[in-house]
Amino acid sequence: MEQLRYRRLRPWEWGTAAALIRAAFPVDRTRWLTSGVISYYLRERLASVRVLERVVRRGLLPARTLGIIGVVIAELREAEGCGWLELIAIAPGEQGQGHGARLVGLVEAATSATGVSRLELAVDEANDGALRFYERLGYSAIGPAASPGAGAGPHLRYGKDLVNVTAAPELDALAPRPQTPRGLSNIARRAVYKLAVGAERLSHSSSRGPKSPSS
Repeated sequence: MEQLRYRRLRPWEWGTAAALIRAAFPVDRTRWLTSGVISYYLRERLASVRVLERVVRRGLLPARTLGIIGVVIAELREAEGCGWLELIAIAPGEQGQGHGARLVGLVEAATSATGVSRLELAVDEANDGALRFYERLGYSAIGPAASPGAGAGPHLRYGKDLVNVTAAPELDALAPRPQTPRGLSNIARRAVYKLAVGAERLSHSSSRGPKSPSS
């Protein structure tokens, strides 16, 4: 049976997630979304990245992955008292099927699980489709927001009070906004990242247990 699964991004899936994000948005509207920007989001905010993927489940067998169809980046901004929806990207062939609204709903539930009852985000004010999408989901404009990068254009800040949203701790509550230690060089950050990837790969392999001689 084919199903959708929402989970954390694994460090070694960075390339897949980055390619999906680049493909999800029109180039003429997101020239600011460079490889460097994507690298920053996915490497520096790994704990904040979740994916939506298709899986097939047959009886008691482990789910077989069919592929990632969406990526969402969201975090808890404790100083501002809200969750922050940084980015949602849906693979081009999967758009228009309600996956974006599904991801927003999952982020709202994960936000509520932290005890915070408000979710905010920034939208390109020239992106009429995105503005209508969030307004349909109950979000309203608060005022201007900082643009995410050079050439991104003016953005609007939107927000929603999560008064009727049920908390769902099993979704992994939002991680607090990461703080990069001062003085930590790019070389050091890359080294720490590679060590984390190696450790998680080893842990992932160990959890599957030893292979049978016939495998």
